[in-house]
Amino acid sequence: MRTMQIDPLGEVPTGFDNLGPLLRSRLVGNVAWWSAQSSRLISYMAWPNDETARNCWTGLYGISATSVTAISDEISEKAGQQAGLETRGTGGEHWATSATLYDFYSRLKLIQQHWARTADILHHHYDLARGGHQARRGGPSLGKAIELIAASATTKGTGKSKLWEIWKTYMDVAHVVTAAVLIAAEANYRNGTEAWGLCTRSFQPVTVTEMLPDLVLSVALTFEKYGLEVPVHGREGPLFDPSTLWRIPANIGISAISPPARRITGRYKAILGVRRASHRGRRKPDPKATPVSN
Repeated sequence: MRTMQIDPLGEVPTGFDNLGPLLRSRLVGNVAWWSAQSSRLISYMAWPNDETARNCWTGLYGISATSVTAISDEISEKAGQQAGLETRGTGGEHWATSATLYDFYSRLKLIQQHWARTADILHHHYDLARGGHQARRGGPSLGKAIELIAASATTKGTGKSKLWEIWKTYMDVAHVVTAAVLIAAEANYRNGTEAWGLCTRSFQPVTVTEMLPDLVLSVALTFEKYGLEVPVHGREGPLFDPSTLWRIPANIGISAISPPARRITGRYKAILGVRRASHRGRRKPDPKATPVSN
């Protein structure tokens, strides 16, 4: 079992619908209360399988929210220049050992796109389960969630094979990534309806995580519990791999917040209605997952 090394945080208000004042005060006021914790959290989210990158990132991290915005502006102006960054440095050393904070944020531009895909997959799975959909066809599955995204998305990088590749990379932090993406979307929506006056880049998942690591982890606790308890049709065990998942520390000092319920639209139901399973054969017994609360 793997547990993220993050120091305890303070409690946040419960109930997703009551988060407006907290979102506004942190994001509009550029208030980052938990810089050390947010640094560690982002490192796990961005590089779940790369300890060297995580350590180098946290070693460089220590700038203010204003500096983060400035770096985001610079990256936007020089879009594409960092696309050719390799996994290793020119001398064979790990790229992160000689990277600047700008290099890390350049990489985070693409990483956040992958976070969005990961969040789509997990949240669709969650929606299918909560709505009781596809019960006669084995219930929710990653394949079905990916099918919905691939069939409805029009942007680059949303083909089935690419979505599976992204899921494999970020599946062990999917609960945290999904929480960050969801909160970023909620904050962006409130910015438009409540006239906060912030620009779009203020609602990137990495910026939201920097400002609100306590809230991100509170919502992630719900997704973590879900992924460790929901059974997977056709094989034993839950959705998340208990041995590799990056778990939120038990002593983190916050309570779980449930995400808002989302409906599966008629169009999505039609897509799943004509979907063929990736393999046929004798049906296996329904798996049982041990609740993490036991």
